[in-house]
Amino acid sequence: MELSKAKDFYKKEIGNISAIGICANNISSLHMKSNRVFEAINEIEEAICISKQELIEIKSLKKVCKSMINTYSETNFYHNFR
Repeated sequence: MELSKAKDFYKKEIGNISAIGICANNISSLHMKSNRVFEAINEIEEAICISKQELIEIKSLKKVCKSMINTYSETNFYHNFR
C-alpha cells in the first residue's frame, strides 16, 4: 500500500519517472510473492515501458553530448592554428 502511495506521489507531485519505474517493479515483486500474477504483470509492464522511455532519453542525450564534444574539439583545433 505504501509503495502505491509513493508511486502516485512521484507521478502527480514530482514527475520522477525513474522512481515510478522502481516503485512499479517493487510492487510487481510483492504481487508475485502473493500469487497475484495479473496485478504483477500490469506493474512490470509499466516498469518496462518506463525503462524503454529512459533508454530513449539517454540515447538522445548521448547524441547531443557527442555533438557538443565534436563542436568543442573542432573549435579548439582551429583556435590552436591562429
